[in-house]
Amino acid sequence: MPSYAAPSPHKHLLHLLCFFCASHITWGQNKWLHPDDHIRAPHYLEWIEALENEIHWTNARLLTSLPNGRFVAMSAHAQGQGEQSLIHINGDMRWVVSSEEPLSNLSASLVEGYNGGSLDFMWHNHLHSLGGYGLWRRHFDLIRFHGGDQGWQKVATDGQNPEDHSNTDRTMSFFAHGKAHLFVDPSASPGFTAETNFVYHVLDLDKRQWTRKGAVDARLGQIRGGINLPSGWLMYNAAGELIWVDFEQEIARLLPNAAGMLEEFYMWHREEGRMTFVGDSSVWHLWNGERVALTIPWKALEAAQAVPLYVPSSLPLPFNSTSAGPSVKSEDSGTTLNLLQLIPWLMFLSLAIWFWLDRRKASPRREGESPLTAAEELDRGEAQGQYSTLTQMVLEHMGKQFETEELDVMLGISHLSSPETLRSQRARMIQRVNTEYRVTQGQDLIVRQRAFSDRRRSVYVIGGTHGATAQDEGVEGATQ
Repeated sequence: MPSYAAPSPHKHLLHLLCFFCASHITWGQNKWLHPDDHIRAPHYLEWIEALENEIHWTNARLLTSLPNGRFVAMSAHAQGQGEQSLIHINGDMRWVVSSEEPLSNLSASLVEGYNGGSLDFMWHNHLHSLGGYGLWRRHFDLIRFHGGDQGWQKVATDGQNPEDHSNTDRTMSFFAHGKAHLFVDPSASPGFTAETNFVYHVLDLDKRQWTRKGAVDARLGQIRGGINLPSGWLMYNAAGELIWVDFEQEIARLLPNAAGMLEEFYMWHREEGRMTFVGDSSVWHLWNGERVALTIPWKALEAAQAVPLYVPSSLPLPFNSTSAGPSVKSEDSGTTLNLLQLIPWLMFLSLAIWFWLDRRKASPRREGESPLTAAEELDRGEAQGQYSTLTQMVLEHMGKQFETEELDVMLGISHLSSPETLRSQRARMIQRVNTEYRVTQGQDLIVRQRAFSDRRRSVYVIGGTHGATAQDEGVEGATQ
């Protein structure tokens, strides 16, 4: 009988390693699904028909479930007037189809992999994907879909791009006018701390150039979500403000107590079969024969307070930054490099001197002059535009005191029916007002004190004596 060599222990070890890797990757995930099976998702063909019938949309989404039970949002991106649109699933690069041939997969390879949480958009008749969570890291690469054997190809970029990292983050991204706009988590931007809300980066698609603008203005607050329109971003924050971000003018307009309409639109039939269409200045849902459109208060947003989108960064560029261009070896290269390193610091010093002179010139107290009255302080704050609309509204009641119910009416939140929601919203708005006022005046604007007539009750004093603060809503809830 022929003899057979015993299997190598290294071969057994290799098999075990491969089995472990495969088990580790699929553990906790849905069963593997061939990309051609995506067309069996419920409402898919119905959605394809809706893409043909609806007009004036730039991108659309369908909430559905794949045959393996995975709940997904299919995305469609229009290429232009009268042309086909491309459809895919964020997080599955193996499947891309066109609206003209919705049963034919244009992505030939089954090993393109997954890349969830990316910004997907059409530019120059190509589907692009920016950033995402793929290859065990959070990256900010730009990839472009070519189809067929070419599949997805990485596009080289230059400049101050956000750094990759291994952990998930709160980064949000948008696309408008040939530029990708990223609100990057501070942990992914060198030189910025966690105290910074977001760091603003822009990628010019034509130039393939990254630019780090600076820190997003803190007055935008804690962003909770938004809709990417072709001309900008409609979002809302934790303070209940509806915000319109104009990337062209680099400003944001804040409309107080108007976030509810966007939250309600988000939650309308958030289930399998809901279709969402985004147009130039409109958004609408379709579900089970019903149709609802988001009523965007454009006139009110246009009249709302405008704040800068970001605070310019004064941090020096890293020594090896590609945005400074290639180095040139010459006799003056050392001098040029030193000047380039000094420019940001000179700009920062100039801004600091200008700010000091401006504060000195506009000082409200001179020798022999009395302090500003409440009305004069309000006029001065409005003229300088240093306060948000919410804080300016509270300043109009300087010197007054309010019961809890009266304060809710003044803040415009008395319509909230849930006591927990009302208490939480009140605490956030008071904290926002006091934070803004403390930056310029060194003290809180809304102060909670004991009522003189009944020490068991609390009242809110606008600009009152600071014996107790109005930020401890937990104490207030326990005493009422």
